[in-house]
Amino acid sequence: IEALAGQVLARRASRPLCIVAVGGGSVGDAVGFLASVLWRGVDLWHVPTTLLAMVDSAHGGKTAVNLGEAKNQLGTFYPAARVCLCGDVLEALPLVQREEGLAELIKGLWLGDPEGLDLLDGEGGVSALASQPFDAVQESLRDLLMRAIDVKLKIVAQDPFEQRGVRTVLNLGHTAAHALELSAGLSHGHAVAWGMAAAARLSRELGYLERAEELRLLRHLDPLLSPVRDLEHRLDQETFIALVGRDKKREAGQLRSVLLEGPGQPLVTTEVTPARWYQALMEIHAAWLAAPRRVSVRRVGLRALELAASKSELNRALIIAALHPQTEARGESDADDVAFMRQCLDELARHPDDEATIQCGLGGTTFRFLLALAAARRAPTVLLADERLLERPHQPLYDALAQLGATITPVTCDDQRGPRGLRGLRGLRITPAASIAGREVAVRCEESSQHASAVAMLAAMGEPLTLILRTDEVGFTPGELASQSYLEMTFELLEAVGVEVRWHGERVRLTPGPEFDQPHVLTASADESSAAVWRAARALGLPIELPNVATGFSLQADRVMQRFLDRMVAASAEETVELDLRDCPDLAPVLCATAALLPCGLKIGGAAHLRHKESNRIDELAEAFAGVGVTITAQEDGLLIPPGAQAPIAESVWRTFGDHRLAMAGALLVIAGQTLIIERPWVVTKSYPEFWHHARRVGYEVEFIEG
Repeated sequence: IEALAGQVLARRASRPLCIVAVGGGSVGDAVGFLASVLWRGVDLWHVPTTLLAMVDSAHGGKTAVNLGEAKNQLGTFYPAARVCLCGDVLEALPLVQREEGLAELIKGLWLGDPEGLDLLDGEGGVSALASQPFDAVQESLRDLLMRAIDVKLKIVAQDPFEQRGVRTVLNLGHTAAHALELSAGLSHGHAVAWGMAAAARLSRELGYLERAEELRLLRHLDPLLSPVRDLEHRLDQETFIALVGRDKKREAGQLRSVLLEGPGQPLVTTEVTPARWYQALMEIHAAWLAAPRRVSVRRVGLRALELAASKSELNRALIIAALHPQTEARGESDADDVAFMRQCLDELARHPDDEATIQCGLGGTTFRFLLALAAARRAPTVLLADERLLERPHQPLYDALAQLGATITPVTCDDQRGPRGLRGLRGLRITPAASIAGREVAVRCEESSQHASAVAMLAAMGEPLTLILRTDEVGFTPGELASQSYLEMTFELLEAVGVEVRWHGERVRLTPGPEFDQPHVLTASADESSAAVWRAARALGLPIELPNVATGFSLQADRVMQRFLDRMVAASAEETVELDLRDCPDLAPVLCATAALLPCGLKIGGAAHLRHKESNRIDELAEAFAGVGVTITAQEDGLLIPPGAQAPIAESVWRTFGDHRLAMAGALLVIAGQTLIIERPWVVTKSYPEFWHHARRVGYEVEFIEG
């Protein structure tokens, strides 16, 4: 504020003066505060440039700045003389910012415009407003925007200086939201959406809101919500209560909570404790995650999707950069596997010489790569993981790291040693090896090449290392490595940072080359596994563009998807296309769903290791298809779909078995024109957290239903 005031005074030293705030809510709040205190008040205009600011912060006259981590502690009441809403700015907003503003818009309508809420129900409601092109929704968006502004202005007019308690209702959803912003890193709008979901649950539990109205509000919020990764560990009850205790919505030491009795019927109560808010937030988050969705698709015009970076490339690049300080890893992804990898590496970097405890979630790649990294640290590491992940086959990696001299023992994160929020989780304690220089390590690779990749990346430390690849007890059979292309990806990334890779039969020699000590940049390309779903959807008739997906060479094995699809589309109705997925097993669920809707048959082979993925992707995939009336046969090393297009049974339940790839496969099946109930759809966050938001953008209807 002092710096801004100095800049203003350097340009203008006398009245009249008008300061114009052009920007989002933070800009408007700060510039409004400056205008209110400069010369005890000068003229103020707002030109909000986000939907969030247009619908909320630009109106009502409240200005504020944060004090440390405490939000909006210093402020004044100072209404702007003019607020200018610019349609061109609204049109240009990225969809994620439109989502944020819609959360506050929904809040406004629930506070005071029941008729406006009717416009949010059904087709063309929140889902369309959040995902469709501006031209398709601009008329309804402008109408709803003005309705929400009118609600706020009417409330403010009754209590302009927040002296009568009337304005308190504008904090609907904000009690939990501020804690989520500070602890989990959510943006304000998305945090408010979760806060309103928690308020809906409390309102119903306390007898104020009917169950039908709670579900209605959740349906309005559903298109704006995304899972909060690792919520129970990132925001424990003690932290939540402390954050709420700093909230300015307290009066005489009591928390004032805003709940609902119905549309247009907010109420303020002091009967809800911070602990009760925390419980409601955790319960609604878990219930929302578990709730099925009714999914269908309608034909729409061409849509372009920008995909995040490949988690396979990015996680390798992050490990190499952690071991090779001259390397920078570039790429953006919100996938759980990448988020856990970044979180764990940050924690290890903060404790380079001390024992560290980290949690790696559900990702096999994350777990295995961090396991090898821990073996090369200077201090022990406790690596915690989900129970299902610990059951997957890791013994070849344990054996390889033991050859390096590392010691691995089971551990439970007990109450005494465990960090808050991680207690009770199981995992491993890795005591590192003294040195890897010049070591030879035999690694079994018939079930997964990740074991070899994890060890190979230790060469990024600059010490020579030799891998001896095994596909049975005594030797190496070329072509028998599971997912060999992913091992080749690892080697190519190592070569990009100056490690020389030399194959000699079963032996791979890794040594630092002349360029090793130079700075390097590893940039992960768009994720081919995510692209595979939309390539398949395009083959089935949806007009989709993928502008940032490589059209030429890619390190990722799943780049072959388009070639596979071309073969399947060109095949006759009597033909069975045979595909070997040894190098790209993740494509199996999507390929099976595609084949079910095409005239040809499909035989997948070379994929026995699919039984050891997030689910048993052979037997459980066959079970999922059987559940919707589609014939598919599980085989020893793959799957068989007979020729003849098979539409699934309408309104049948597609089971995901907790597997992100199965959830995406189920979404493809509805392209035949049927509606399916997708069970546990948000498991997609493991690799593709934007999936259902992207699905809505290309014409899917994804309806929240009660579990």
